[in-house]
Amino acid sequence: MQLKYIDIELIDIDKQPARFRFNGQDKSIIELKKSLETYGQLHPVVVQKKDDGRFSLICGSRRLLAARQAGMRFITAIVYDQVQQEDACRIFLMENLHRKKINPLDMSLICQQLKSRLNTSYEQIGRILNLRTKTIQRYLKLLSLSQKAKDALRDNLIGFRQAVLLAQVDDAVQSKLVDEIVSEKLSTRELEQKIIMNGKISCLSIRFSEENWKEELTSKIMEILDSLNSKDENGHKT
Repeated sequence: MQLKYIDIELIDIDKQPARFRFNGQDKSIIELKKSLETYGQLHPVVVQKKDDGRFSLICGSRRLLAARQAGMRFITAIVYDQVQQEDACRIFLMENLHRKKINPLDMSLICQQLKSRLNTSYEQIGRILNLRTKTIQRYLKLLSLSQKAKDALRDNLIGFRQAVLLAQVDDAVQSKLVDEIVSEKLSTRELEQKIIMNGKISCLSIRFSEENWKEELTSKIMEILDSLNSKDENGHKT
């Protein structure tokens, strides 16, 4: 690992370990461009050296795009000679997780990309992200949210735990419940009770992907058993 001053045009940005949704007009890119023009580069990007003399970007996409927009020809970079895919993912994620609060939807995509690119288990993904396996499974559930529910989560109109609950019912029910969460300011517990009282969580309404249906089914059975065990014979929480 070395700290070097390298030509921006030699850095390839298309093979990052994971990606967030942004483009050249992203507000953060514009703000970074202004910062670079005023104060210069404060934090290096991280790259891996390639056999052809070019560099593959590990993290620092916004900084690199902002530097290009600012007309910079060279950029300070931490250069690794060789990095395993898992280590590259860890470097990328740890830097981004420490720099900003990641939206749950971005985290769900990160978990999906890690599972796909590394072809690994939920347990290993949890070790990379320092999260429990059950939390990883909850993030992955968000991928089945309707677009309306995703928009509400990204706009902070609903919370992460509420989104996980919504992911277990069909799109029509999700839409109705999103409106109720916003208009009635439902808590997570109130949303859970509303779903249960309306009988919306059932074996027919639970969504399973072809890839992880066994884990999802086991998790759901345990949740149902925990719920039953925590109630007395009158149906009240004990």
